[in-house]
Amino acid sequence: MEKLSIKHKQTLRQHVLKLINDDKQYYEVRGLYMKTSSRPKVKKNGVLCINLKGVKFDGREVIEGDEFVVNIEDDHIMLRMS
Repeated sequence: MEKLSIKHKQTLRQHVLKLINDDKQYYEVRGLYMKTSSRPKVKKNGVLCINLKGVKFDGREVIEGDEFVVNIEDDHIMLRMS
């Protein structure tokens, strides 16, 4: 995105969609439509959502139903698989 001087993902999405429409060919840009968990935000109700798709803990993929122990130390939130 830096090389194209694009600051926001939404702008890149719009350009890719226009290109797809013009060329009549599908272009896949990895990670363009995935929400990132690198900078999650707290929602109005105090909920913090983190996307763990593709994240591995000790070489093991995270799957639905996995449970974590949450520890708060100084300014860090620590997740540990239980």
